[in-house]
Amino acid sequence: MHHNFEWKVKRSNKTTLHLVCIIDDCIWKLRAVRRDEGTYFQVRSFVNEHSCPLEEIHRRHRQASAVIIGEVVAPRLQQHDGRLMRPKDVIADMKTMYGIQIMYSKAHDALQYALSLTYGTHEEAFQLLPSFAYVLEQQNPGTITDLQCTDDDKFLYFFMSLGSSIRGFRRCIRPVIAVDGTHLKGRFGGTMFVATAQDGNEQVYPIAFEYGDSENNLSWEWFLKRFHRKDVADIMNDAARSYSELKYNRHMEELRKLHKAAFDYAIAAGPHKWSRVHCPQRRYRVMTTNVAECINSCLKFARQLPLMTLAEFIRNMLQKWFHDRHEAARSMRHRLTDAAHLVILKRVEKCGFMTVNPVDWNIFSVRHKGKQWTVDLARKTCTCNKFQMDFFPCSHALAAARERNLDFTSLCADYYKRETLINAYSVPIMPVGHPSSWFVPSDIAARVVLNPKTKRQSGRSMEGRHASSSERTTTQSCRRCGQPGHNSRRCSNPPMVNEGPSRIVPEEYRRKCSICHSIGHNKQTCPYKEGNQT
Repeated sequence: MHHNFEWKVKRSNKTTLHLVCIIDDCIWKLRAVRRDEGTYFQVRSFVNEHSCPLEEIHRRHRQASAVIIGEVVAPRLQQHDGRLMRPKDVIADMKTMYGIQIMYSKAHDALQYALSLTYGTHEEAFQLLPSFAYVLEQQNPGTITDLQCTDDDKFLYFFMSLGSSIRGFRRCIRPVIAVDGTHLKGRFGGTMFVATAQDGNEQVYPIAFEYGDSENNLSWEWFLKRFHRKDVADIMNDAARSYSELKYNRHMEELRKLHKAAFDYAIAAGPHKWSRVHCPQRRYRVMTTNVAECINSCLKFARQLPLMTLAEFIRNMLQKWFHDRHEAARSMRHRLTDAAHLVILKRVEKCGFMTVNPVDWNIFSVRHKGKQWTVDLARKTCTCNKFQMDFFPCSHALAAARERNLDFTSLCADYYKRETLINAYSVPIMPVGHPSSWFVPSDIAARVVLNPKTKRQSGRSMEGRHASSSERTTTQSCRRCGQPGHNSRRCSNPPMVNEGPSRIVPEEYRRKCSICHSIGHNKQTCPYKEGNQT
């Protein structure tokens, strides 16, 4: 391939292999004979010189098969930006490295072969799941896995939660869980559901992963299709984040006047599920599922891998996160985490403009810009509700604490402290090793797990995600008549003529019949076509 010369097999049997150049008059040839009762061939004749004319050299190479190309690109499957190599990347690499132009279909086949060569096949991955789950639990005490199959041994669900994550969440992480789903792009598709939380340093803290069929919620889809206007979304966001009943009611009244359908759906869904002020539990400053969506971006490359390889990719990613974050937490200089310390600094800046009047040793009246709040440092409450809802001091509480020269750290929940962050990542996640080194009971290793019943839709899978409700969608229309549903090549409508300065389609650009050259019909309906005349 380096020299852009191709060869073909002239003779091949159990004892002899004879190769010649693809150009008939070329003198290049190679002849090899198998050694006695062996598996090796010995080259007996080799003319390493081409006499091909340059005009006979083609840009496509017959020896550049999908298998050969797959072996070439396998070491570079993961790109520098973290995404998986695409067929167009394979085409570009072969053009740059060897000067060979390959078809898209061959690049796709080569990429699939490289994936199976590097990460194994999907069938092998499903069969190894029981053994992987067993070894994962043995190497990481406290880990919970669950593999569900149908009656005919078809894969259904796989659940995985590492023991280190469970321990850290129970003791050191704010009890607010965000759940999100991301579509897998492998051969059998499916969805991966992720449950995550946030540590005291505002970092993603994965708790559990589950692999199954596609997520489906028709009522949620109905709402998202209607909840698309930005002004409606802004008001809904303000209502959800309100700390007081008064502000919540004001924003909901605005929503009712602006979009009655969105208002009715939000009320029917239950304000206690999405409103901060009506939530029966504390949200600890967590109001969105963005933390779960961050995991999706981290798995952009891995979503095309076989299932067991994807699970191992996640385990390895969490292993690195736990190690790096534990070391980073130990090097922090403050008693609070870095993220919590920055929030305190920003709120302290407002304290100098506030007037603080003591009521007793623990209760204070705080005034600012004509408004008044009451702070109780003993109960850790403020009439603005931020202090008790977030378990984190508001600016009014900080102003009162500064009046008594109290340590700000004592007003924060343990979740925001450095020692708690260290403990959250104190138990490392252990590797499982290569499958060849696993010691698994025979009954577990013999368990049969077949491919799932799920069938992928026809056509190429979608590379990006579905647009959210706040993103605009566009509809393609014909540039000739302006109607949606077709393009100008298949348009049979009269051309669009707009008033004013808009462009009018000249007659010479309108489609004409190829028989009579008239406008208004084509050759199939032309009255002068043989068989159409009456």
